[in-house]
This record gives sequence, C-alpha cells and structure tokens, in this order.
Amino acid sequence: MAPARADLRLLLPAAAGWVVQALLLGASGGWRVTTAGLAGVATAGALARHRRRGAGRVTRPPGGGEPTSYSALLALTGLVVVLLTGALAAWTAVRDAGPVAELAQDRAVVTVTAGVASDPHLVAGGHGGQPLVAVVLDVREVTGRGRTTAVQDPVLVLGDPSLLALPWRAQVRLTGRLGPTDDPADDVVAMLAPRGPVTVVSAPGLLERTAALVRGRFASATEHLPADARGLLPGLVLGDTSRAPQDLTTAMQASGLTHLSAVSGSNVTIVLAAGIWACGWLGVRRRRRPLVALALLLGFVVLVRPEPSVLRAAAMGCVGLLGLGTHRRREGLPAVAAAVVGLLVWDPWLSRSVGFALSTLATIGLLVLARPWGEALAARLPPRLRWLGPAVALPLAAQVVCGPVVVVLQGSVSLVAVLTNLVVSPLVTPATVLGVAVALLALVVPPLAAWAAWLPALPTLGIAAVARAGAGLPWGSVPWPSGAGGALSLAALSLVVVLTGPWLLHHGRRRPAVVAACALLGLAAGAPTARLTWPPPGWRYVMCDVGQGDGMVLRSAAGTVVVVDTGPDPAAVDGCLGRLGVTRVDAVVLTHDHADHVDGLPGVLRGRSVGALLVDPSTNPPTARATWWPRPVPRGSR
Repeated sequence: MAPARADLRLLLPAAAGWVVQALLLGASGGWRVTTAGLAGVATAGALARHRRRGAGRVTRPPGGGEPTSYSALLALTGLVVVLLTGALAAWTAVRDAGPVAELAQDRAVVTVTAGVASDPHLVAGGHGGQPLVAVVLDVREVTGRGRTTAVQDPVLVLGDPSLLALPWRAQVRLTGRLGPTDDPADDVVAMLAPRGPVTVVSAPGLLERTAALVRGRFASATEHLPADARGLLPGLVLGDTSRAPQDLTTAMQASGLTHLSAVSGSNVTIVLAAGIWACGWLGVRRRRRPLVALALLLGFVVLVRPEPSVLRAAAMGCVGLLGLGTHRRREGLPAVAAAVVGLLVWDPWLSRSVGFALSTLATIGLLVLARPWGEALAARLPPRLRWLGPAVALPLAAQVVCGPVVVVLQGSVSLVAVLTNLVVSPLVTPATVLGVAVALLALVVPPLAAWAAWLPALPTLGIAAVARAGAGLPWGSVPWPSGAGGALSLAALSLVVVLTGPWLLHHGRRRPAVVAACALLGLAAGAPTARLTWPPPGWRYVMCDVGQGDGMVLRSAAGTVVVVDTGPDPAAVDGCLGRLGVTRVDAVVLTHDHADHVDGLPGVLRGRSVGALLVDPSTNPPTARATWWPRPVPRGSR
C-alpha cells in the first residue's frame, strides 16, 4: 500500500493570503478596503455556487483523501484573504492612531516612555566611524509639542554604545529626535536619535530577568572556549549571535549552514523532542506530557527571544501538542497552513520577513519532499547504506525550496550545502541539547557549567570546522543573478530537476550515456563564466574585498579611475586593483582617518601613479595617516 501523500489543499488559501498581505504592507487604506471587498464578493459568490450546484466540480488531493470542491476552495481562499487584510488594517489603525508618525515626518524632538522590545546590537558605524547601536522600543507614551499621548508604536532607536546596557523588556524614558522610516512597509513606525542618557524607569519582570540571567551566565560559562565555539554555541542555543567571528559567519553563509548560526525551528524541534523523551524516561503520564512540553516550549521561546523562525516553530509545536493530547494524527501541511495564517494575523509584518519565509518553506519542503526522496534514494542504495537516503533527502529538500529566497540575499548558489548539512547533522542535536543543559546548569552552579561547556563545545567546533572547510572548497558556490529574476530562474531550474529527477533515476542504469550527456549540458549551461572573464567588460564600480572597512573603485566611460578608501591591508587592495588592470589612479579619496579606511594606501601606490589625494578636511591634521606614505612604493616592497 503506497503511503498517502501530503494534503496540499489548505496551502493555497494560506499562500494567497500571505502574498496579498505582503503586497498591501505600506499601501493606502483604500487599497486594503478594495482588496477585502473583492475577496468578500468572491467568497460570497463561491459559497452561493457551492450551495446551488451542490459539491460542484471536485478535486481529490494527491494520494487520496476527502475531495474538495473548487467552490469551497475558492471560498476558503477569499475568507483567508479577508481575514489577513482585516488583521493588517486593524494593526495599522492601532499604529496610526497616535501622533508618532506625524511627529516623525516633522522630525520633532519628543520624550517617550517605552519598553525594550529587542536586544540592543551593534550595526554599521555611524558618523566618524563611531560604533552605532540599534534597539527597537515599544513606545507607550509620547510627549511632543506640549501634548502627552498614549500610543502603541514600535520605534527603532539608533544611538551610542550606552544602549547596549538596556535590559530586554525594561521600561525606559528618553528624549530624542524622531525621523521617518525609509519604507512605509517597515515594521517600525519611526526612527529615534536619542539626545542625552536613557533612563530605566522600571526593571523587567521576573521571567525576563531570569532569562537574562541564564543568558548572561551562559556567556560567562563559555567565555574560556575557543573563538569558534564561544561565538557559535550561544547563537545555536540561545540565539545570541553577538560574539560570532565575522569570518565564521561568512564561512557559514558560503557553506549553506547559516541556519545553524542562530536558533531556528529545527532547534526548537530538537528541544521539544528531548523534553518529551525525558518525560517518558521519567515516567510522566501521557496526558501530562503536552503540558510539560508546552511549558518547555514557552520557556525556550522567552529564553531565545521571539524571532520569526522561533515563533513559527512555536506555533507548529502547539498544533503538534494538540494532536498529542487528543490522540489524533494530523497532516503536517494543514498544520503549517494554520500556523502561517495565525502568525500573520498576530503580526502582519511577518509577511515580509525573510526568516519567516525561509523557515516556512523549509518546513514545507521537509514535509512534501524529504520522505519520498529519502525512500527513493534508499531503494537504490545497498542495504548497509540505505540510512543515507533520508539523511541526504533532508538537506536536499530544504536546499531546493529555500534556494530561490537565499539567492536573493546572497547572489550565489551553494554547491556544497547538501554535503555540509549532511556532515554536521549528527552534531546539531548534541550541541543543542547539551548547550541548553549547560545554560540551565549555569543558572544553578556556574563553576560546574564552565567545565560542562566543553561537552557542547566539541560538536560545535566540528560544525565550525565543516563550515570553514566547505567555504574553502573551489567552486563551493557559484554566482547567480540576484533579485526577482534570479529567484524565478533558480525556482524554474529546481522545478525542472524535481520533475525530471525520477526519469533520470529510472533510466540512469539503462541509458547512462544519455543521462551523463544531459548532466554535462546542464553543467555547461550553468557554469559561471564571470570568474574566467574577470573583470567583466565595461565595468564601472567594484567593491574590493578588503576585510574590515571599505575599498571602492570607480571607472568612468573615458577610463578615469577613482579609489574611495583603501581598507586596512595594502596587499588586499593592491591585489584587487591588479586584477582590475588598474595602472593609474586619477584620484584617491579617503573619507576619514581610520585604519580600516586608510592603512591600505601603500597598496594603491604600489607601482601605480596617483593624480590626486583627497582627504577629509575635518581631520586634524587633514593629512594625518596619508603623510605616512609621501611617495609611491615600488611593487613588491612592503
């Protein structure tokens, strides 16, 4: 008896509502009213047709199951669109009810009382290369133009490093200048630049303080570990990515392991599975296990902060707990659809969250593709190697469905992601479970936790080693067009591979030459040529890879070359200019006197003539670091 396939019927309404809500973010109220009205009319018409003609034309889900009429499916789709459009309108009305948006347009100076809604974190440097810290506040009261108004608006605050001391969920008061956001669809109403210190008016609650204590003691317990473990383990266990080395983050991205650099849905699943197993081992009654798992789920979400991927996993966990409590088996995809709709009602701005999209797509891919692919691969492997079928299918399915979204962010396609995920898969569970155990132990016995931290550190170091090895492989990733065009082309290619894959597997043994020829043609068509023809003809702007800092090269149509900043390493900028074929630089612009912007100047001067050197006039003296190198340096010297 063939296994029943996944029920895809509820995904269409959820996907349609998701897309419509994302398109309506930032749109005027008229568009929302019109969309909801049209969806309501379509729903009413579909229901009327369903009643008039009975079930009407029906569609049976793949693999069997209860048939669904097209009219009922259309009615449900319209109902979901109305629901999500209404949720967006309601939340937007709440945010627009106060004066914050208007004050931001006028760039008014205000005093606000707010709750700290996110962990403060460093972002790109501010003016003069000074560190800049970002934190989101939930503003509850704003005073401006002589009026005090109660509001409920999220505001992004950008300020100096003193903001790093703000505890999560504390109530604070500060004065600053409001400013509008760049996009009306942003999930914050305005931006705020503080003027003066931020005052904490009330501490976080007991639950938040406990979570902060666990995070702080876990950070102390892992402080003595090697840099890779010290940076990756807090991200894997608690979602704290602040200590991750930049080169490791880059390697994780290049090797397709970015989802392991912070807490994702898989981590929540691992923690829940471990908790349920512990309940069985301790003899907890079956009826009480959902309550224990629910408490564990809520505590873990509070501990790691409610990021989109964690919220999605938490919602799915609640659906699974309901099934466990009622002793009923539920289809995975309807649960995903219900979770998506519920989360988008609760927070419409998730509809444009890349993390939420990747998490949902990965779950769908695992539910729809992983099992049949794993069985198909296992059937073609020797008995001793059949366990590799599901092991390979899991990362392969996630890579196929998430690839079109990832390529928009990275502009490249990883060719080693499946291999690296396969290698690290045995390491993720012990690193996560042992890491959570160490975090809880640090709350009770910090000295013992420092010793025990080596247990999750060992698999974490293995993950980091695989990431670095994968990133160092030649042709580990290939460039791909970014943007909508690149995403659509990769999605089309993935669809072709998925549809032709069974044929290739079936005929691979009978006609290996034909299959090999098709594979070679595909590789030849998709092989990147940019690396073979670098620099591309007619190049105008290049951002050199100089590490920390900037190094930009601009060339006009007439061949004039301008270098803006040089980075910290002379060899890096010299190599970049050499590969571009630059032998003369008409002007070098140094934006400000910091090592990561000017110390690479000898590399620009090495074997090249420079027409002019332009420096920041506010620097005192203006030519501070530039005067260290008064003449060109011969190529090859240091």
